[in-house]
Amino acid sequence: FIDYSNVTNPVIKRIAGVGGRGLGLFEVGSSGISKVWDSGSDFEFETCKDFAWAGNALVDEDFAPINGSRYILDSGARDDIIEKNDPAQEGCTFPDGSSGACPLEKTIDEKAQEDGLAVEAVTVGVACNTLVAVGCGENNNMCLMYDISSVTNVKLLKAFNLHEAGRTKNPEQSYREDMGDIDPETTTFIKKEESPTGCAGIVFGGAISGTLSFYEFECETDDCCKNPFCEGETSGAASYLYLSSLLMGASMMISVLSLLM
Repeated sequence: FIDYSNVTNPVIKRIAGVGGRGLGLFEVGSSGISKVWDSGSDFEFETCKDFAWAGNALVDEDFAPINGSRYILDSGARDDIIEKNDPAQEGCTFPDGSSGACPLEKTIDEKAQEDGLAVEAVTVGVACNTLVAVGCGENNNMCLMYDISSVTNVKLLKAFNLHEAGRTKNPEQSYREDMGDIDPETTTFIKKEESPTGCAGIVFGGAISGTLSFYEFECETDDCCKNPFCEGETSGAASYLYLSSLLMGASMMISVLSLLM
C-alpha cells in the first residue's frame, strides 16, 4: 500500500503478500481499505470435489509440442519443451503408444507448493438481475462464479473448467477440436445491452491456447436469449452453467451460462 498524497514523494505504508488461491472483496472508505469477504478455500475445495483431475494441476506454454511454432520460434524454450514432452523426464506416454506433454490429470498437485491454481482474472457484471463475479485460475483453468449482490451473503453459484478436454488430452491433442481456453488471463463481462446475442455474457481469453470463448447467461425470468443449446433445460433451484458449446472456427467458442434465479 502506497500513500500518493504527495505524488512527488510517495510513501510505502505496508507490504503484504497476496496469495493466488482465491478472490476477495474490499471496501474503500474514508479510513482506508478493509476486507469484507474472501473466498477462503472455495477454489481448492470445489476443484477437489468436482474436478479432482485439475487439483493444483498445471498446463502452461512449455506444454507446446516439439517442432511446434513455439519450439521453432523460441530457441530459448526448447529445453523446457523437450522436458515436458519426454516421458523419461516429465512427459507422458498415451494408450495409443504416442508420447508428449501430459494432460492435467497427470500433473495433479504440481503447483500445490507454489501458487496453486493462481487466480488472476476476475470479472464483475450484472446478469439476470444479479451482481455476478467470476474468478479464474491460470494454471488449471478453473473458474468459480459468485452472486455478490450482498457482501454479507455471498453465494457460490458454480464451479467450472474452461479446458475440460485437458483432463485426458494435452494441448496438441485437443487443439482445433475441443480445447476450450488455457490460461484465461483476460475475462471481460459483456452487458446485455452491448451483447451481440442480446444476453449478458463473459468473454474468456486463453493466453496460452490463443482462443476466445463467449459464454452467455440465460435467465429463467428473462427470454432475451433463445439459445437452442438450452432447450429443455429449465429446472433447478440453484444457478448453474451449460458447458455444451458451439465451435466457431479454430479459436472462438460460444457457450451458455444459464443463471436460473
